[in-house]
Amino acid sequence: MSSVVPFSFKGTGVRVVADDHGESWFVGRDLCSALGYADQTSAMKQHCRGVVKYHPIADSLGRMQETRILAEPDMLRLVINSQLPAAEQFERWVFEDVLPTIRKTGSYQMPANDPSIPVERQLPIAADSLDAARRIAECFGLEGNQALLSANSMVKSAIGVDLMEMAGVKRLVNESQEMNFTPTELGAKFGMSAISMNKLLADCGLQHQVIYKPGKKRWEVTPDGKLFAVITDTGKKHSDGKPVQQILWKESVQEMLARLADQLRSGIPAVIAGGVTR
Repeated sequence: MSSVVPFSFKGTGVRVVADDHGESWFVGRDLCSALGYADQTSAMKQHCRGVVKYHPIADSLGRMQETRILAEPDMLRLVINSQLPAAEQFERWVFEDVLPTIRKTGSYQMPANDPSIPVERQLPIAADSLDAARRIAECFGLEGNQALLSANSMVKSAIGVDLMEMAGVKRLVNESQEMNFTPTELGAKFGMSAISMNKLLADCGLQHQVIYKPGKKRWEVTPDGKLFAVITDTGKKHSDGKPVQQILWKESVQEMLARLADQLRSGIPAVIAGGVTR
């Protein structure tokens, strides 16, 4: 399976497609931009002599587009004909640094949080990285949106781009399109504070508090609660380096909570020993 490897030359993102045969193919439009060609299409028509080949590449909006990729000989032809003073430096950097690294490890580490790379260049690079990171997450048994959350975290750590934040996505809807809610959001639906809602969830037998270090408690989902809970990675870390996770509650939990809230108002015992009242 071919992979798209992102890297940066003087603030310009250039992607390389590494195929199963160990060959490297440059994304034509990225290469032309890095080498100072104003008309990318004309530059490739005029200088490139190799076989015309296309590969699906994400555009700035994350959409997959069939994009022309260039073999090393055509890359060299564009370098030779470039009027950019740094073209010779680009050639030396590619052959002495980038390509040997890709052949050895299958990747090239782009500097994280590189402020010289404009946003419009970061997006396609990050989108390609997200695709590769999602495949890695799936290798570890993650699926669907959990794989996407993990992939987004990997991309953020590797190149400093948080795609979910840039897209304004605070959390992902699960695959059944059922919404998930924080205790604060869930409490608002019942006219309760987050503290009261967490207590109600505990009264339902869906979560309980555990001491994870002296003087510190946190909520953990019970076996009954797993039916209604979604554990998400916030992207933050505890002082010991472990990821900070958050419990979100599925829309379907509201019926049970409403029933228990009515019971509590009526003074009826809400919890049945050994399980959840359903």
